[in-house]
Amino acid sequence: MFPTKDLPQFKAGAASLATKGNKWALQRGLFHMGYGDYEKQIPRIRSNYYGMMRLIDDQMRGLMNYLKQNDLYDNTIVIFVADHGDFTGQYGLIKKGVEVPECLTRIPMIWHGPGIMKNKLPHSAHVSNVDIMPTICTMIGAPIPDGVQGRSLWPLLTGKPYPKEEFSSMMVQQGFGGLNYVNFEEYDPYTRDGTVTKGRQEADELNTGAKAEPYGCCAKTTGNWPTICRARDNCIT
Repeated sequence: MFPTKDLPQFKAGAASLATKGNKWALQRGLFHMGYGDYEKQIPRIRSNYYGMMRLIDDQMRGLMNYLKQNDLYDNTIVIFVADHGDFTGQYGLIKKGVEVPECLTRIPMIWHGPGIMKNKLPHSAHVSNVDIMPTICTMIGAPIPDGVQGRSLWPLLTGKPYPKEEFSSMMVQQGFGGLNYVNFEEYDPYTRDGTVTKGRQEADELNTGAKAEPYGCCAKTTGNWPTICRARDNCIT
C-alpha cells in the first residue's frame, strides 16, 4: 500500500546522528548487534509502519461506523492518542529509547464528541497525555484529585477562555530516575544491555545508556522551540 519509493523524506537522516553524541551512537551499535543489516531494511520498515497506521485508521473507521449505526455516535466522546512515536529511520535508528526527539515525543491527540468545538488547524496550546484524566474529571463533574499534574483541557476543547500562559509550554521527561549516571567512556552496552547476555537476536532499545541520568532527559517546549536538558550537561535549545 505504501511503496518505499513514495515515502516522504526524512527530517533528520542517518548523517545527523554524528551530531547527537555518544549515547546515540551506542544506540545504533546495539541495533546493528541485534538486527545486523537493519539500516538496509529501513525503507521496508517505514512502509510497514505506514501500513500499520492505516490499519489503525481502518479500525477506527469501523468503530465510528458502529457507533453511528447504533445511535451512539452523537453521545460518545472519542479520544485518539498514542504513548510515543518511533524513529522509523530518523537519525538512522528504529524503535525508541534514546532521549526525547520530536519524532518520539510529538504524538497525535484528537478529541471528538458532543460539546467539543471543531478546529480547522491544530490547537496552539501545548498539551500532554497527563491532561487526559483531569479533562475527563471535568467532563463528568468529578473533582480533580490532589497531586494530579495534568490540567483540564475542557475549556480549550469547548472554545471557552483558558489560561494561555499555563498552556504556553509543556514538559517531556525520560529516564530511569535516581542517581544512575552512566560514564560513557567506560560503559559497554554490548555486554551489559545487549544481546550477548540475553543470548537472542534482538536489541534492548530501553537500555541503561539510553535511559540514564537522574530524571533522564527533559524537554520543555515553548512556542516552536524545545529546550532539552540532560542531567549532567547544559541545556540545549
